[in-house]
Amino acid sequence: MEKKKQEQEEHEQMIADMRRRDAFEAKLERWRTLTSLARFFGSMVITIDNCLKIYYLQKSRFTNPYIRDIYKAFLLLKPVSIVLLLIYNYLLEKRELDEFL
Repeated sequence: MEKKKQEQEEHEQMIADMRRRDAFEAKLERWRTLTSLARFFGSMVITIDNCLKIYYLQKSRFTNPYIRDIYKAFLLLKPVSIVLLLIYNYLLEKRELDEFL
């Protein structure tokens, strides 16, 4: 009788653990979906911003050719710096994840 009661408690504990794990996985999946959407909309904003800046470069008259060259340099530097920052963040996150596991 005592053994059956203990098995019943272990079974209930196992079911409770499974429910907690399922709830955690559902929250994690929602978080991943939200971060993916945020990254998508962020990348769209950056792309539209760069397209408008290129359009401005082509259609406007600059008073000095050096200013035009500086503007071109910034147009090139911004995406390159964003890519380098993303690579750095990825490597940093990978290192922290490897240390955690």
